Amino acid sequence: MIVQKSDRVLTCYRIGDPDGAFPIYDAEGARLYPGRWNTHTSPIIYTSEHYSTALLEKLVH
Repeated sequence: MIVQKSDRVLTCYRIGDPDGAFPIYDAEGARLYPGRWNTHTSPIIYTSEHYSTALLEKLVH
């Protein structure tokens, strides 16, 4: 894997809970409950390119 710096500005969306029990910049949940694209040893923060897909992901899960 090659790591490169990009000059593009990226906007991504993630919907958190209103009580703030799960911070949106914390990958602890992904570490405890691995998902489609990660294992418990590689925590990840899932985001969406559009608000609508972030909302859909929240409604499905």
